[in-house]
Amino acid sequence: MASTFDTLKLRKRLEEAGLTQKQAEIISEALVEGFLLEENKKTASFNAEQRLEMQLSLRMDKLESKIENLDKRLAQYFGLLMGSIVLLGIILKIHL
Repeated sequence: MASTFDTLKLRKRLEEAGLTQKQAEIISEALVEGFLLEENKKTASFNAEQRLEMQLSLRMDKLESKIENLDKRLAQYFGLLMGSIVLLGIILKIHL
């Protein structure tokens, strides 16, 4: 993500355009500072996005794990319910 900025080339072009050496220096330094500030913002934003993505991924993993556990528990309860219904049917058949 790092980019370069050729300040010497910029100064020379500004001087060729008629600016003094001091003016060219000041302008090129200001542009470089602005450029670096934008690069830092992009990097900070990218890092924040990575952190958020990791947090969301962890939460999704936890959620998937909970869903799997609930699925297993529901299967167990359903098995117990079916067994109880069969047992009830046998008891009713015996008594009728």
